[in-house]
Amino acid sequence: YRRRWELYAGGIELANCYDEEREKTKVEAYYREQYAILASQRSVSGEVIPDIDTRFPEIFDASFPQCSGVAMGIDRLLMLQGRHKTIGDLILFNVSDMMADG
Repeated sequence: YRRRWELYAGGIELANCYDEEREKTKVEAYYREQYAILASQRSVSGEVIPDIDTRFPEIFDASFPQCSGVAMGIDRLLMLQGRHKTIGDLILFNVSDMMADG
């Protein structure tokens, strides 16, 4: 269960917000799982694999406050303001288009 909300305008999602997980064991499990995925992907691609910060989960003790995070997309605001139908209209270097061109 996570509490969350989303902000929409003109049918476009502008932002989403959610409560942060504060249970240390859950955070640590998620952190290690995501690191394993990153390390696996980068070992295949040859990219540098950063060291894991083993101390990060330690901040999630009983004193860690309840908090939430919100992300608002500036590109989404521009879509709304410019009445664009797709976000691709605003992307300067559209990777999908570049790959299609070969």
